[in-house]
Amino acid sequence: MVIVKYVLLESDGYKGIEPKKMTDNASCYDLSLPEDVWVHPHHVRTVPLLIAFDIVSPGYDIELFPRSSLQTKHNTISSTSIIDSDYKRGIHAILANVSNDPVRLLKGTRVVQFKIKKKYDMHLLEVDHIEDTGRGGLGSTDDK
Repeated sequence: MVIVKYVLLESDGYKGIEPKKMTDNASCYDLSLPEDVWVHPHHVRTVPLLIAFDIVSPGYDIELFPRSSLQTKHNTISSTSIIDSDYKRGIHAILANVSNDPVRLLKGTRVVQFKIKKKYDMHLLEVDHIEDTGRGGLGSTDDK
């Protein structure tokens, strides 16, 4: 079992909210907003979640993923992020309002989800040439 410690931080009278795993079989824990947040139309906002992690078990990192309900209910998307095992400061959510209206997200709204992921070291090797497979760019498999 991977051991992960966390601390709920405080700022300006607000305190982080404990991560929640909503079902026994859920792959991820949810992280929630510690205060109400407004995101203006077509703007991106970085929001402190007032929580910090310490991955005690070596060889792992934390991966943040968007929650689909944030997108479908609030017209707001969040980014995928990697939290390295040696990063010990507060975690932030990056939120983007893709609508034409301001979006108010209430304290306690679950905005991102996270899981622990095994890290694999890689060796990058520069070469003079890579063989072309004939595949195109973005969306190229749709053309078949």
